[in-house]
Amino acid sequence: MISLRAFTKYQRKKVLKASLLKPTNVLVLATGILAGTFSGMLIPVGIVAYGVLCYLDLSSEGFLRQVLRSDECPGSAVFPRPLSTLPVPIDMSRKLETLELRKLQTNILATFQKITWLYEKIDDFTRELWGNILPIQKLVERSNQLLYKAQNIQDYLSSEQVERIQHGVTLLQEKIDRAEDAFSREQYQQALDARKGHLANLCDMQRSYVRLVSQLTNISISLDSLHSRMVKLSTAEHSPAKSESGRVIEQLHGMLYDMEVLDAAINEQLSLSRDTPQTP
Repeated sequence: MISLRAFTKYQRKKVLKASLLKPTNVLVLATGILAGTFSGMLIPVGIVAYGVLCYLDLSSEGFLRQVLRSDECPGSAVFPRPLSTLPVPIDMSRKLETLELRKLQTNILATFQKITWLYEKIDDFTRELWGNILPIQKLVERSNQLLYKAQNIQDYLSSEQVERIQHGVTLLQEKIDRAEDAFSREQYQQALDARKGHLANLCDMQRSYVRLVSQLTNISISLDSLHSRMVKLSTAEHSPAKSESGRVIEQLHGMLYDMEVLDAAINEQLSLSRDTPQTP
């Protein structure tokens, strides 16, 4: 049975009323009472049958979903919202192929769902303390963009054969050592420098990927922590809640700033890598 404690007071009253006044249930109760005019033993039977029907209704997810179709249930285990209905424009047109990136995306979006549901259910005073959740939406948007950037980097690294490039460096060095004229040595040296530059670019990109994953992991875990703090805030006294809400907002802006700094640094690094000449 799904516990009614997972719902708001308004929702509990709504589903209880719907079950108690359901025509089928009322008909069974009325039939039992009417039958009691012939035999008093049938009245308890009718009441028990009525109670069983109400119990079954309250245990049915389908009944709850029907009654609360205009309300969002606070428990994601009861009424999970598909990712396509997130209240923030998230680009889900491309699937992340790398498992660790896909796990990060799933956790970030799921936590954002929980935060959104909580925000929709709190009272106006607490919502005013928190302010709007646009910083969280922006954080999720930018996280998703960085996830796809990390996937692009990983795709490119997977397409490159690092061992072959390293072997090419060794062969070019051997040719330089065996070359007898200055012109040949110069040409081989230029080719070797280009190969080394290509290898350095791949190392830079690998470091960028690792930095992106570490930043996104921090965001994912921080959002989980943020959600728990918001749940705590929703039940706290207003005075300490005001102070705590300020720290939550400060944490959000801090994460956004760190993300923008990292993205700018990676963009600059990748731009410098593209400027480095490469051999075919």
